[in-house]
Parts: sequence; structure tokens; C-alpha cells
Amino acid sequence: MPKVVSANPGWHHHVTAMALIRGLPPRFLVALSLFLGATTLYLFTLAPSITQQHFGVDSGELTATAYTLGVAHPPGYPTFLLLAKTFSLVIPWGDVAHRVNVFSALSGAASVVLVYYISHLLIVRTFRVSGARLSRASAAAAVAAASFAFSPLFWSQSVIAEVYSLNALFTAGIMLLVLRWMRGCWPIIVAGLLMGLGLGNHLTLVFVALPFTYVMVLHRKELTPMLIAKLLGVFMLGLSVYIYLPVRASANPPISWGNAAILEGFLWTVSASTYRGLVFGLPLADLPERLVEWAYVLLRQFNTLGLLMGILGVWRLRVSKLPMLVFTVLLFLPSIAYSVTYKTNDAQVYLIPAFMVFALWIGVGLYWLVNLAVETFTLRLRLFASLPVVLFLAAFLVIPGLQVLLSYGDIGL
Repeated sequence: MPKVVSANPGWHHHVTAMALIRGLPPRFLVALSLFLGATTLYLFTLAPSITQQHFGVDSGELTATAYTLGVAHPPGYPTFLLLAKTFSLVIPWGDVAHRVNVFSALSGAASVVLVYYISHLLIVRTFRVSGARLSRASAAAAVAAASFAFSPLFWSQSVIAEVYSLNALFTAGIMLLVLRWMRGCWPIIVAGLLMGLGLGNHLTLVFVALPFTYVMVLHRKELTPMLIAKLLGVFMLGLSVYIYLPVRASANPPISWGNAAILEGFLWTVSASTYRGLVFGLPLADLPERLVEWAYVLLRQFNTLGLLMGILGVWRLRVSKLPMLVFTVLLFLPSIAYSVTYKTNDAQVYLIPAFMVFALWIGVGLYWLVNLAVETFTLRLRLFASLPVVLFLAAFLVIPGLQVLLSYGDIGL
């Protein structure tokens, strides 16, 4: 029998690729799409080199310090310096400044993926989602993650050499792991490790300790002495990244703040005592103006529809799953309080964890609203079955989509 040869051999590869894609979990495909979309946008708007735009006054110092493996200004940022240096050695294109900017972009895109998984988990647990409604939960979580990805403040920090997109990655990673604790002990152990390591990137990660502790209190019966010992052990292991400071300071690098090679200099650096007066340092007379300004910043991140959807999400969590509301509020409020009262003009960058939480609330509110619309119209009036798709698409276009159109020109460098 003669051998049959395909007229188009590439067709077989196309079919194989499509079959492989169909075999992947739907949530993974959504997460991959979000990562690729965010990465593409961040790279298109990426700063080509060092910049002071978008509150990037430390961009040059952080890039140069990472390149020379020095010691940055307090608290030293050892985790950022080590990761940025490693990444700059791995990718083969661009100068060092461009490579560190790409590192920020990929950290931001990875954060978006984790926000998607957190949002999906939050929705599923709040509304006890199962069956066909899982696709709606995934769609709502995708809108929430995209809303965070394209919020102007977070977007701006993902295109420059700064520590805040990496801080968001640590924040989201710890939150997701803590919420997954019920699947075994390993998530809480990894979360403890990330907490220690992440504090080597930015000290404001300490705010995640509040929801972390809250979940531990809720599950205190499962906290065996052995688990607590392991948790403290891995936390200290992660925190040991600060050993980098005296080790490198003793090598006399070109950039070295505080003489961290000696104990006094090390403590001065890691405690960031030189900035202590800025913490809660805003005069009370300036507080009303700052609150109004920060409220506008929140509105600018998500626009009016996103703001209303987030408020709706808070209400639904209050009604349906109070512990989940407490979990998110314990990160939202400290981030707001710290940022509002921090006595610098660029303090709004500390709002990013709060905006991450607000994006999660948007996902909850959107999921509940779409379900309400489906139950009200589709079941009673037997309207078109694609109503959820239309509503989720409309929400995607109006909240994150509109933010891209409005902010692209301002953020692109």
C-alpha cells in the first residue's frame, strides 16, 4: 500500500499544538494569557534605561548597586539586589539598566498571575462555587487581575527599576499560600520563607503579617509546636539574606551605605532609622488634603465602575464570608494608613498592596453581580445564554481596558 504524504506537513504540527493547548487546565490558560498580556504591555511601555519618572528617584542607585553588588540606601534591599543582578546576567540583550527594568516588568506580570489565582480562590470560597459557575469565577478573577495589572500606579512601577513590583509579587505569593493552607502544611512553610526573603526587598511587606497571623489564629488548633518551629526556622532562613550586607560591605564596593561591615553600621542600615521620622510624620493639618488626593488616586486606578464594583465586593464579603473580608482588610487598612501618613511626595507607591486588595474586591463584586443578572433575566425571561460572556467582556473593556487607553500615553517611557 503506498504511503500517504500530507500536502501540508505543518498542518500536523498545528493540530498537535492545538490538542496540547486543549489539554491544559482552563485556569492555567487564563493565567498564561494574563501574564503574556501584562508582559507585552509593560515591555512596550518600559523605560529604555535609568529614569526618575514614575517616582523612580532611586532607579539609578538601585541599578548601579545591583550591578556592582554594593549596599543600597537603608534598609539595603539585599533581595532585590541579588535577584536583579542574577537576572541581568541571565538575559542576553540590552544594557544593565534595561535588563533591571525588564526584571521589574516580569515581576509585575507574575504578580498579576498570582492576583488572578487569589481572586479565583476568594470567589470560590466566598460563594461556594462549583460546576458550571467555575467559568464565571475564572472570568471575574481575570477582570480583577487585569484591573490590578493596568492600574496606573502599579503599571508605572513595573516599567522602571524599583522594588515595588517585586514587593507586590512577594505580597501576592504569601497571600495565596496562606489561603491554600488547608491543603497541607507546605503552603504555610513556603509563605514563612517568602516572608523572610521578601523583607529583604522592602520592609512594608510586614503588613502581610497581619492577615497571615489572622489565618493562623483561625486555624490555631492545627498549629503544632513542630509546625511553629518549622515556620520560624524558614522565616529566619529567608531573613538571613541580610547577611549579604556585611559580606559585601567588607569588600568595599563602589556603592556602600552605612558601613554595614560593622555592627553599628549594619543596624543603622537594616533599621532604616534615618527615615523613621517620615513614618506617620505627615502633619495633621495636611491630612485632609492628603486623604482627598489619595481618594482621587484610588479612583484613577479603577475608574468609577471599578470603584463601585469594589465597594459591592466588600459588601458581599461582609454578607457571605466575613473571615475573607477581615483577611483582606487587614492588608488594605495598614497599607492605606502608612501611605497616607508617610511624609514624602512619592508615598502613594505604598498604596500598591491596598490596590491589590481592592482589585480582589472588584472580582467578588463582579462575580456576584453577573450571577444576579443571569438569575434575574436568563431564568425568568429566558434571554440569550451568552449573557455572562457579554457582561464579563463589558466589565473587562470598561475597567482595565479603559485604563489602558487613558494611561498608556502617561506611563509609556
